[in-house]
This record gives sequence, structure tokens and C-alpha cells, in this order.
Amino acid sequence: MRLGNVKQITIRYGFVGIAAASVHALSLFLMAKAWPLWFANLTGFAAASFASYLGHALFTFRQETKGKKFAIRWLILQYTINTALCVTLPILIVFFIGEHIAGKLVLIFTPTLVNALIWFQAAKFSSNRQALGKLSTVIHADDFGLTESINNAIVSLSKEQKLHSASILVNGTSVKQAISEWEKNKTIKLCLHLCLSEGMSISNSSKVNLLVDKHGRLKLSFINLLFLSFLSRNSTKKRLFKQQLKNEIIAQIKLYKELTGLESIYIDGHQHIHLIPIVLDILIELRDEYNIDWIRNTCEAIPPSLPINYWIEFFLENSITKWAVLQLLSAIAVKRIKHYKILTNCGFAGILFTGKMASPRLEISYIDLQRNIKKGGMTPPILLIHPSLNISQDRQSLDSAGFKYSKDFHSSRWREKEFDSIKNLKLISPSTF
Repeated sequence: MRLGNVKQITIRYGFVGIAAASVHALSLFLMAKAWPLWFANLTGFAAASFASYLGHALFTFRQETKGKKFAIRWLILQYTINTALCVTLPILIVFFIGEHIAGKLVLIFTPTLVNALIWFQAAKFSSNRQALGKLSTVIHADDFGLTESINNAIVSLSKEQKLHSASILVNGTSVKQAISEWEKNKTIKLCLHLCLSEGMSISNSSKVNLLVDKHGRLKLSFINLLFLSFLSRNSTKKRLFKQQLKNEIIAQIKLYKELTGLESIYIDGHQHIHLIPIVLDILIELRDEYNIDWIRNTCEAIPPSLPINYWIEFFLENSITKWAVLQLLSAIAVKRIKHYKILTNCGFAGILFTGKMASPRLEISYIDLQRNIKKGGMTPPILLIHPSLNISQDRQSLDSAGFKYSKDFHSSRWREKEFDSIKNLKLISPSTF
């Protein structure tokens, strides 16, 4: 914030602070007649907090926020810190000074002082984000080659210049059709979508017998692979599985090169398995021999403008758990990827809303990604989608091909909603890796 604004900000802050404190005081004194002090104080604080949240964003710091509300995370932070104070302070005050009026004044003004620190930081954050330029974002689709309806959606979006890249499953049910369509118009940047958890193996079953069932279908889940990563380096089991995983990864890389004619490999993973340490270890080992130049990360910041109903959705659907696990794996992976001079993306969106990347979730993610900062050794941010058309035919074909985890996901009506949402999304400019 500029120094010239300090006086005006102080006056506006004082006005909103007094109004919020008045709301707190009125609620506290009225409710304290019928309810315990701690409950009356907590209720008064809740009302005052919301008043200050709106007042400071829309009035005090309107230049920094451009007249918009603060990110919901700041309100959550305010509630968390002050709720703890509102519960503990009354107990301490009653213990030390009893029911004296001075104690109630402390209860009223302590949250106000804490809020000052929070809202000034929120304003600074909003101001910094407003100053950032718009960074082109890569619109990326996974599962190219999995089914014909997915292929048709990806090709259609590419022709309308609404999709920049796609990851291809070389063991998908319609990979040949995907390659045929791609060869007609190579504007889609291709990545290898490494698959180790479902579908038929590319390697001979005898070379990957620990990874497949009796039908030659890959059977290890994300959790299975993660568990293997935690085994001791000297574990015989881990060495055997790692060698077979390496056999399958090499087979998929070779087939990808054969199908596409591409020498440089950009790689990610079906269900993000490429971020699991045992798999990432293998990719790093193979980087020079097979020209692995780029590996995707899923470092996804929670959008500052995220509405409260989506926070509730994350917890109810347990999306927050998946997001947290992948953030941890990505944070570890990015350091290793950079260490070995491999490129990776500077931002990502698609885990928090995975499976439901449709409007308005899509717009929220897209707008937020534009504010990322592209550093050396990093490519533009990625917005991940899973579009499809005519999904009614997918479930049976996926089931028969051994894609047990994908059949429900890709037979959901959300696939068509994602297609429509991307089709209607206004892009700021074309982008690529």
C-alpha cells in the first residue's frame, strides 16, 4: 500500500472497527443476560467478524481489493484465531478479575486488535495479486486414447482452439483412433499418460507378473504403489516390484515413441501415479536414455476467491484428503525434478475440483492460475480437465478392458459438463508448454 493512503485507510479502518465493535458489544451485553459469558462473547464475535470482513474489503481497503470481498481463507483464519481467544479469554478474565466491566472491554477490543493484523495482511495480499499480470494457462485433457468418446471431445475442443494439450494412454481402448486423429492435426501437444494401475499391461505378462492379474490387467492401486515406496531400500520385495515397474514404464515409453514419432518425452500419470516416489525414482533414472524432458506436478493453491460452499463440499466429499496427499507428493517431487534439470509446470488446478471441473469451478481455477509467477525451469500453469461426449457407451467398454477405477468416473455426466464448460470458457490467449 502507498504511504499516501495511510491516513485515509486509518480513518476508514477506525470507522469499520467501531461499527464491528459496536455489533460485538451489543450482542455480548444482550446475550450475557441469558447465556454464559463465553457463549455470548462467541456469538457477538461471529457477528462482528462478518461485519468487519465485509466492511474492510468493500470500504476500508477498496483500492486494494478493487471493491471485491477478501478471499474466504482470510475469514476462516480470522474465525480460527479469534474463536480460540473468545473461548480462552473469558475463562482467564473471570479467574483474574471476576465479572468487572474492564474484563468485558478486553473481550471486545482484543479481537479488534487481532483483526487489524489480519486485515492489513489480507489487503496487502489482494493488492499484490491485483498487480500481477495475466499468465497464459495451458488447458490440458487427460485420458486421450482411453475411449472413442473421450477422443472425440478432445479433438473437437482442439479444433475450436479451446484445448492446448492432452495426455495419451497407450494402453487405452481407442489409442489407435486417438493417434489417427492427432496425425490429421498436430496442434495438440502430446504427453505420455503413464498407466500402472488398470488396463492391459504393455509388457509381456511374464515380465510383470507382480503387477498384473491372471488376465494380464494391471492391478496395483495408488495406495499399493505408495506403500511400496515406504519399504526399505534393501527390501527384496521392493527391488522386485521396482524392476517390474521399470519394465512396464519402458514398454509404455517405447510404444508412445513408436505411435507418435516423438523423441522428447513429456510425462504425467493416470491417477497421478507418476508422483509416487517409487515411480518418480524410475522416471528420473530413465530421463537421459529416453529423453524425459518434462514431468507434471500437481502443486495446486486453493483459490483465494473460493466461495464457502466449495469449502464445505471439499470436506463432505473428502476431496481435501486427496488434495493434501498430492500436495505433499508434489512438493517432494518438484525439488527432485528441478534438481535433475527436468522441466515442470509453475502452477496447476484440477485436484480440488477433480471430476467436476465445470462452471463456475472452472472459471475460478482459470482466473487464479493466470496470477502464477513463471520461474526459470518451469513451464506455464496447467488447468486439467477430463472431457467426454456420448458417455453412455463408455462404461461397458472400460469394464471389459480392465479399467475398473475409470469406468464410474468416465461414465459420469460431469464429463459432458466439463466439455461444455471448456467450450464456453473465454481464454485470454493461446498457450503451450
